[in-house]
Amino acid sequence: MNRIAWVMKIREGDEAALREAQTNMPTDVLQGTGIYGMETFLGSGYYVLVLESGDQDFQATMRRFFDEPGVQGYLDKVRPHVESGLPERNVAYAAADDKHVSGRALESQTAPHTVTSAALPLAASAYRWTAAGGTTNTGLGGRGAVQGGTTHGGSARPS
Repeated sequence: MNRIAWVMKIREGDEAALREAQTNMPTDVLQGTGIYGMETFLGSGYYVLVLESGDQDFQATMRRFFDEPGVQGYLDKVRPHVESGLPERNVAYAAADDKHVSGRALESQTAPHTVTSAALPLAASAYRWTAAGGTTNTGLGGRGAVQGGTTHGGSARPS
């Protein structure tokens, strides 16, 4: 499972309105985009949206996420409360590298501009500790070094 945190700066005093706006997330269509879990955090001037995907190609998942009309409707409700970190309406999403089909050079017929993963305030897990599973260095997309656990957070110790 890949987990990506999307960190957005919100307008001061908009916490209650944003909390209400986020109830418009179209959870019924998320699985079709490759998103299998979502969690939000709100406070101290930030809105953090954590997206979980089982897809190994998170770039493709993010493109489907942004292309989904229901998600765009949700982002339209959130957008008035966000100062930075959220692309404007009608901005297409593209991978930030050349290895993906239509990476850097994505030109959408309907969007005048594109945004890449490199331009979004995204963060991936770099370290995780659990009482049952020990410590996991999850950097490099979960392929990092492991101490006292597996790369998936389970225990490496014999039962």
